[in-house]
Amino acid sequence: MKALLTSLVLFAAFAGGCGGDATEVLVVTDSDLAVPMELDSLETTVMSPAGAMQRSMADLTAQALPRTLSLVHETGALGPFNVSVSGRVGGSVVVSRQASFTFVTGETRVLVMHLAAACRTTACGGAETCTENGCRGIDVPESALQEWTGSPPTFEGGGPVDSGTPDTAPPMCMGGETLCGGACVDTDTSDMHCGMCNNSCRGMSNCSDGECG
Repeated sequence: MKALLTSLVLFAAFAGGCGGDATEVLVVTDSDLAVPMELDSLETTVMSPAGAMQRSMADLTAQALPRTLSLVHETGALGPFNVSVSGRVGGSVVVSRQASFTFVTGETRVLVMHLAAACRTTACGGAETCTENGCRGIDVPESALQEWTGSPPTFEGGGPVDSGTPDTAPPMCMGGETLCGGACVDTDTSDMHCGMCNNSCRGMSNCSDGECG
């Protein structure tokens, strides 16, 4: 669909990179939240350097995660563009993430915007946002915009991951919790880290006493 922004073309239903010499950023979102019980839709908002805004909605019950949104630059300033991704359930926002980036001329890059369950209860600083690796700066440098490899990076770690420089030290976990992917989790009940880090119950029953189902 044609964007309202004069400097962007936005494709809400996107399956692959435009390729060629396109100046493009692919916004990729995945999550460790269960669909549709904990997450049933995504809202992505993009704001241009001039302040023009476009919004895209994605129904997660119609297509599985990860979801990819293509932003193709045509004219005007290359950045910074501000992106906000909000995860919703029943119409209410349960988790969100922000980023600010600049296009790389003639290249297709990936902006990772995964939504972590731990971010529902994590408060970051004013210039930070909560990621799957804890609180990080909202500004995403060119070096952290990974090159498109043909498949979107997933929350579990498939493909390229966000490699921005952390702005805060890793959290200190309380008794009974384990540090997994930069977040403190209870491996007795975490569906993403059941019994141990990265042991996912995704697609199976929930984690109970450190075992899936």
